[in-house]
Amino acid sequence: MLGENLKRARRNAGLTQDDVAKYLNIIRQTYSAYETGRSTPNPETLNMLACIFEVSVDWLLGNTSDPTPHDKKEKAPSAETEREKDLKYISEKIRELEINDLIKVDDYIDLLIHRHNK
Repeated sequence: MLGENLKRARRNAGLTQDDVAKYLNIIRQTYSAYETGRSTPNPETLNMLACIFEVSVDWLLGNTSDPTPHDKKEKAPSAETEREKDLKYISEKIRELEINDLIKVDDYIDLLIHRHNK
């Protein structure tokens, strides 16, 4: 699995075995042995290969079908970020209200807080 994934990643990156070997400062035959399964790269080299190909080590090893490196994955927005967006939206709407309506909104907020704290 590792050898097949190395070959696939190298080809997707448009690199030759010589190119990769130069990046790793090894001879082409050593890198070729990784792709054929005759040899296994050490953990440091495996990490370097993942960086060169911009894939995850887990994908190279066949532990996942998602090649995206962990540091490149889109992070889900946190709940606090969503809350901040909601507060900004509400704040913008409140600015448009007349004073009498603002008093009503304030009273309603107090009612909600009181119910919540019961």
